[in-house]
Amino acid sequence: MPRVSIITPTYNAFKYITGCIENVAAQKVDGLEHLVVDGGSHDGTVDELRRLAQVHPHLKFVSEPDKGQSDAMNKGVALASAAIIGFLNADDFYEFGAINAALPYLDNDASLAMIVGACRVLNEDGATEFWNKPYNLRPEALMLGWRYFQFPCNPSAYSIVSLSTTRFTMMSTTITRWISTSLWRWRWSIRCGSLTGIGATSA
Repeated sequence: MPRVSIITPTYNAFKYITGCIENVAAQKVDGLEHLVVDGGSHDGTVDELRRLAQVHPHLKFVSEPDKGQSDAMNKGVALASAAIIGFLNADDFYEFGAINAALPYLDNDASLAMIVGACRVLNEDGATEFWNKPYNLRPEALMLGWRYFQFPCNPSAYSIVSLSTTRFTMMSTTITRWISTSLWRWRWSIRCGSLTGIGATSA
C-alpha cells in the first residue's frame, strides 16, 4: 500500500510534464504513488506519460475528457491508494526533500488531518517573486480570500484523505475561476497544522 499519493491534473502539459514527474521521483519517498489525471491532451503529453511510466513504476496515469482541473483533482482523490495525498500542478515542483520533511508530522500526530508549508512563487524567468507562508489557518480567514490572508498554495499542503467520507465534500466542477478557494472550502472543517521550512515551488 502506498504511503503518499501525489496527484497532478494535466491538459496539454507536454512542456512541463517530464520535469514534474522527474521532480517527484527525485524526492526519494518510500511508498510513493504519483497519479497524473489527464484531460485528453493532444500535444504529446500522453505519449510522454507512457514513456515515463516505463521508467518510474510509482507513476500511474489516466487520460480521458473531463470537466476541468477540479474534476481531474476529484478523480485523482478517488483513485488515490494512499492515506496521505498532495496536489502538484505540472508546472510546479517540490523543493528537495519536501515530501519526506512533511510526512512525519501526519504520521506522528493523529489529531492532524492536514499540514501546510511554505511555497516559493516564481515568475516566468524563474526568479522568486515571494514566499507564500500562510499564518492564519482559521476557516473564516481563508474564506476572506487572498486580499486579506494568504491561503496555502496547492503544492505545499498534504492531507489525510481517509477523513473524506465524513468531513469533505468534493470540489465544484462548475466554478473554475476559484479553484483554489474551492479546494480549501473542501477541507476546512478539520484541524490543520502550519509548518515552516517545508517548501514547494509554484511557477
